[in-house]
Amino acid sequence: MTDEQHEEFIAGLGGFGNLAGLGALDGKLLKRVKKATKKVGQGVKKVAKKTATATKKAVKKTGAVVKKTTKAVGKGIKKATKATGKFVKKVVKAVVRFNPISLLAKGGVLICIRLNMFKMAEKLYPAIISNQEALNMGFTVFSNVYFIWYQLTRVVL
Repeated sequence: MTDEQHEEFIAGLGGFGNLAGLGALDGKLLKRVKKATKKVGQGVKKVAKKTATATKKAVKKTGAVVKKTTKAVGKGIKKATKATGKFVKKVVKAVVRFNPISLLAKGGVLICIRLNMFKMAEKLYPAIISNQEALNMGFTVFSNVYFIWYQLTRVVL
């Protein structure tokens, strides 16, 4: 640092502007100011590191809490969806069961069977009697009649 720069620096210190006449004292003062500035810089660095570390820890903890909360919310939504699905299934079954069009179709099929229209009763008769009687009439256990009767009782009866 040249003498001119040194003088400008001392002049810029505000209340210490006329220290040029003190001679060696202003050099000591300059060294002390440099030393104090260095210590302040080191202190600021330490505080910044500690702040950064604390911030990282807080962010990690917040992330963990958010992750746990997200998982819990996801599980809750899954449970609610299952429960809603079961309820909707019951409602749809009830609507299908008691729907006027479904009731008319079921009634029509039952009337066709009772009046033997299209020979439905004759064709389904072996399915409603015992297996032995059906075998005596020439039907096998694996005949389509049993499958048809099962389907029909599931839908109509």
